[in-house]
Amino acid sequence: MAGYDQAIALRPDYAHAFCNRAVVLGQMKKFPEALASYDRAIEIDSTDVLAHYNRGLLLNGMGQGNAALASFDNAIARSVDYFPAHFARAAMLQARGQWTASLASYDSTITLDPGNSAAHYNRGTVLKQLEQWADALASYDCAISLDEGFARAHEGRAEALERLNRLPEALDSYDRAIAIDPRVGGAYDGRGVVLQKLGRLSEALSSHDQAIAAKSDDSQAYFNRGTVLAELRDFKEALASYDQAISIKPGFADAYVNRANALEAIGSTREAIASVKQGIALDAQLAEGHFNLALMSLKVGDLLAGWSSYEWRWRAKSGPIFRERRVWRQPLWIGGNDIAGRTILLYGEQVSETHCSFVAMSSWSRNWAHGSCWRCRSRWWPCAPRSVV
Repeated sequence: MAGYDQAIALRPDYAHAFCNRAVVLGQMKKFPEALASYDRAIEIDSTDVLAHYNRGLLLNGMGQGNAALASFDNAIARSVDYFPAHFARAAMLQARGQWTASLASYDSTITLDPGNSAAHYNRGTVLKQLEQWADALASYDCAISLDEGFARAHEGRAEALERLNRLPEALDSYDRAIAIDPRVGGAYDGRGVVLQKLGRLSEALSSHDQAIAAKSDDSQAYFNRGTVLAELRDFKEALASYDQAISIKPGFADAYVNRANALEAIGSTREAIASVKQGIALDAQLAEGHFNLALMSLKVGDLLAGWSSYEWRWRAKSGPIFRERRVWRQPLWIGGNDIAGRTILLYGEQVSETHCSFVAMSSWSRNWAHGSCWRCRSRWWPCAPRSVV
């Protein structure tokens, strides 16, 4: 430090000395002084790419993201081929969740520095966020081709393969990641997900336990462990896993919903309703939560809440009774407008055995509609005359 101060005293316009002095000050965690030294270097020589780049790194470490991004942009403006600035810019944008802009910067980095395995890996991670799984897989493969021992890239590759439903290959990649670095706890958790999909439930449970042993505060591992236990019909243990996930991550909406399913399975429907409502409060667009609330509300006789939430079944990704939605020329009626003088069509979307009971409850329709038609399989026709006008 004294040497740089002496050089500056002898030559006050020595930009390189100010830049190096700033690096030392940053290492000493004297961030405001370091920033002032970078600013002086740039004031003397605004074309100094390294000064702009290092200033951006410093500002990013100080939590001044916008200013850091501007410094990286200044570095690139002065030397468009300076790939470290492109990489740093991409990483900043990735951290902000600006996936498309981040992807473009990683592409620029790779064009300039194709052997950068970290850039390929990070590009795959951004593509994962964009759910472009085939492209993500290609990026992870590039990272691995450059660095076979890149455990995280093997883990990312495995997740992409799992999403592409290439489960045996995904399992192999998770095993490879773990073989390279057993401390990669996320690989154990992802491996458990794949094993569950393959129907190897005991192995899946063991893999989630290993994930938790590697990282005891992994809320996702506890959540995934709970799903395996629920499939094994060990609902009390599943409930404990969901509770642990929530204690680690109180805003874990999906965990509240799955917790509700476990509570409902052990006969605690009222508690289940309270739990699923907590999940919905955390994520109002959680379709599975609304649908489960509908089923539970109907079970306890709260028909108004049950039927209103039941409409969410079309917006959920999965569920016990979802089938291809039928499209009719006539508008759907869910009780919101007057149908006096009109005919209402009733049709079943669940298993046939429920049709008769629902039709039996439909006698109310004669109070509002001119008449009713019932669409069902012929074997259920005898139920209709007793209940439908």
